[in-house]
This record gives sequence, structure tokens and C-alpha cells, in this order.
Amino acid sequence: MTFLSFLSIFMIILSLLRLINLWFNPRILSHPLFKEKPGKFHFTMYYLMLILILGSFTLDKLKIVDIFP
Repeated sequence: MTFLSFLSIFMIILSLLRLINLWFNPRILSHPLFKEKPGKFHFTMYYLMLILILGSFTLDKLKIVDIFP
């Protein structure tokens, strides 16, 4: 795996944690890093698009799916 694959997987995990914090607000994620100002819809769309783009990039780099010829 390349460095970009590891970085993409890390960003996907971080985005999933931020989505969990946005919707469920658990105590364990009370760090200021996860506290964002704009509304839920804005961040939900942002994180879902980020997960989709980075996920497709990672799957392509790992040669699981050939998305980008």
C-alpha cells in the first residue's frame, strides 16, 4: 500500500468519527477538533462526499476496482 492509500483510509476514518459526533454527540468525542460551527446538513454532505471520493480513490489505488483508467 502506498502512503496515499494510508492517508485516504485515515481521512475516511476521521470523517466517519466526525459524522458520528455530528449526529449522536458521544462524550468520548468531546475534543475541540470535532466541534464544527455550520449546520448538520452542510457537514453531512461534506463528509459523505469526502468518504465517497477518498473511498473510490483508495479502492482504485489498491487495485480492487478500476475506477480511474
